[in-house]
Amino acid sequence: MMVRDVALALSGGGYRAAYFHLGVLQKLHELDLLSRVAVISSVSGGSIIAGSYAQSLVNGGSFATFLSRTQEFLCKKTLDWPTLVAEVIQQSSGSLEGQLVPLFTRPGGALTRLSDLKESAWPRFLFNATLVHSGRGWRFVSGGTAEEWELGQTHAAAYSRIVDCYRCDVTLAKAVAASAAYPLFSSVTIDRSLISEPPPAEPRNFPDLPDPVCLSDGGVMDNTGLTSIIAGHEPPGWEKNYYLIGSDAGSIVNPLDHPPKGRIRKVHYLLRQFEITGHHNNRMTVALILKVHRTQLKSKKGMAMLRFDEAVPERREVSKAVADLVGVKTRLKFPGSDLAHGLMEHGANLLWARVSEYTDLLPEDREMPAIQKRSHRDEN
Repeated sequence: MMVRDVALALSGGGYRAAYFHLGVLQKLHELDLLSRVAVISSVSGGSIIAGSYAQSLVNGGSFATFLSRTQEFLCKKTLDWPTLVAEVIQQSSGSLEGQLVPLFTRPGGALTRLSDLKESAWPRFLFNATLVHSGRGWRFVSGGTAEEWELGQTHAAAYSRIVDCYRCDVTLAKAVAASAAYPLFSSVTIDRSLISEPPPAEPRNFPDLPDPVCLSDGGVMDNTGLTSIIAGHEPPGWEKNYYLIGSDAGSIVNPLDHPPKGRIRKVHYLLRQFEITGHHNNRMTVALILKVHRTQLKSKKGMAMLRFDEAVPERREVSKAVADLVGVKTRLKFPGSDLAHGLMEHGANLLWARVSEYTDLLPEDREMPAIQKRSHRDEN
């Protein structure tokens, strides 16, 4: 029987994150670890990659086909908000969901739905979004359900397991679009009639949903995708004994050396809010999860955290080259062939390094050469 004891989180970060995570998946496949992944929790750019991988499973294609198909889509399709706004103004069908449809369509032309993702045979997919009316988290779950939940506001309640569950069998394109929707410009709506409470109805924790339900970028609550795993979606059967891999390519928010002045300073501050959306709590999230998993041994098998602004000297990576990759803006547009290749290679190197450092997933002869082995109880 195949062991599935790995949970994987793919952060937001536009196409920068998408290419980084593509390299992570490629390396997991090369190391024969992808088949051990039981849960994939994703946000925004990470959801595009997770959704494309889910689609490849539905299509029954090879990993090489998934890789080439996803790269072809990313290099040709610009999903950035200025493009979508221009198409909306021109009254064309340029919604984010519509632009994603070609990636999430079967060879015969049928749209893939959440219910098409067979949880028993494949990883459980969690596509994280945010409820615009309340600010609570919303996650689409493979199989055709959705969950409304709230990230705790204190350390003691950071990973709340209080959720309201619904039947919500939307298309994969809609689920990914909701997770990747840029606030204000490309929010996704779902008619309330398409969301139902499973019988027998459990007592509800939150007020009833509005009609329609409006969803936006999952990174508003947690841009890493890690908390959905901690808050009730550990690998089935391995809840207290699993590996957690966090692939974080979220942007770094730099402090303003010179705050804006003049008559349009409010506009500058509005744009600043868009810049920090989805990143304000990332450091807290990562710090808490590191503490739980490494010092309190919540999971006996530990955690490998990949933060993409770190170089891997064992693979001859230098800080200057990594800084160029980190500098790629959080946009849904192709960054250019060299940067795309660099992000994939860096993602692969970091995955290999952190798995070798902090876990026993690999036999010794397949671990990264010259890597320093650490206990997963180490905080750094």
